[in-house]
Amino acid sequence: MPYATLTSPHQSVEESNNPSVVAGDTAGGFHEEGGVWGKDASGSTLVVPAVAGPVADPSNKEHAHITVENPANQSLGGRRARVDGKWHIHPKASMRKGDVTYTFDRSPSPRNRSNASYGINIVVGAQNRQVYFYTNSQIVGRISLDKFLQQ
Repeated sequence: MPYATLTSPHQSVEESNNPSVVAGDTAGGFHEEGGVWGKDASGSTLVVPAVAGPVADPSNKEHAHITVENPANQSLGGRRARVDGKWHIHPKASMRKGDVTYTFDRSPSPRNRSNASYGINIVVGAQNRQVYFYTNSQIVGRISLDKFLQQ
């Protein structure tokens, strides 16, 4: 994986943890960030962050979501010739309702796995700082975010 690809999930964790006007997340930690990477027409590595997903409520079964193929920078997105992988962040916030504390999923959800359409699919759990690699049927690897950045 190209170095820019390694640093992008870390940057997305920071963005997910902070307030976002685009997402409507005034507190931070209640929305997903992510993107895709691949090659442009000349064969150069291209990392394309996505528009932030909308603010979400962890008590809702649908939880948070993002469309990683929706580029935050349309001109950058227009340069994609090939997509090799995608990443997105599962937010870290929690919410207490009555006696129950709700959190977002940390690992890839069944919905994530059913949408695993690229060679490399990554979810980062912002709360536990774990990086998960997955296919449409299973989690194939896991590493701490700190170790991931050292690769």
